Amino acid sequence: MTLLHRWLILGLLGLVILPCLLVADSKAETVAVSIRGDSVMIKMDLVLEENITALPLVNVQIGPSNSTLSQLIQNAIQKSVPGASLSSVEMSAQTSNSSGLWKLSERYAMIVSGASTDTGSRISIDLGFITMNVTSPIVAEDLETNLVGSATILPALQAKGAQYSNLKYYIDGSNTRTSTIPELTTQNFSLLDFAWVLPLSSMTSSQSIIGGYTNWAFDPSSPVYNLTIGVPSPEGGLFQKWTAFYNPSINVTVPAAAWATGNVVYFDTPSSTEAVMPMIIGASLFTAVGTFLVDRRLTRPLRARKKR
Repeated sequence: MTLLHRWLILGLLGLVILPCLLVADSKAETVAVSIRGDSVMIKMDLVLEENITALPLVNVQIGPSNSTLSQLIQNAIQKSVPGASLSSVEMSAQTSNSSGLWKLSERYAMIVSGASTDTGSRISIDLGFITMNVTSPIVAEDLETNLVGSATILPALQAKGAQYSNLKYYIDGSNTRTSTIPELTTQNFSLLDFAWVLPLSSMTSSQSIIGGYTNWAFDPSSPVYNLTIGVPSPEGGLFQKWTAFYNPSINVTVPAAAWATGNVVYFDTPSSTEAVMPMIIGASLFTAVGTFLVDRRLTRPLRARKKR
């Protein structure tokens, strides 16, 4: 085996394995969507951070038997995909404080069914519900966990405006002359509003040949909600500052070589030969690498003898 052949084999192996590593690094996304058979698994870790107002200390869990939570999310899902249904949902919420910064952390685990169509040779899955918007309040232990803008931040924002006549307002990084736009934006802000999610076909995508999956990811360049208010300093800048921000992202994984049109994912049902092809490729590559390493060990003593 020549040196050129060896490097070609290692290069091909790198091209196959690298996408696996890149996809693995993206698992830190706050919204993770994955396909399991004919069901869609959704796991969400949503975090709001703010120091505008104090939050009550809570640590609550809502199980799948809670019909109110299930119905609210079911209604939002079916507005986007009428044929889809929520099979189960679990939710937990916790508040904490660190150095004056309050954090509301919420975790959702959902299973959605009825969104896929199987024609025998091709499967399509309508993931339009990843842009759902739950517009109703969700209260857990006297804490509003969804409409946090209107229920929690807005009253504190208005109280600061009444307390400081010279308060400066910044929403999404832009300075506004009055409180009108920040208050309106805050009024409409909720954690379960996923209008910020791009269509799958507009997200960054990658595929793994050996892993046999396709991945789409979207990480907004700036927080979805970003409010700053403060008292101006005579020297410039803000003498006292309060903030609230929410910075989610999303990752979608399909266990197949797939493509998307809008939010609909398509992939062909593999034949028996296609199903084992990734294993054959993987075995061939690793065998080639093993041969390369053994060949190097055998040829190294020969080179040493020639030099003598």
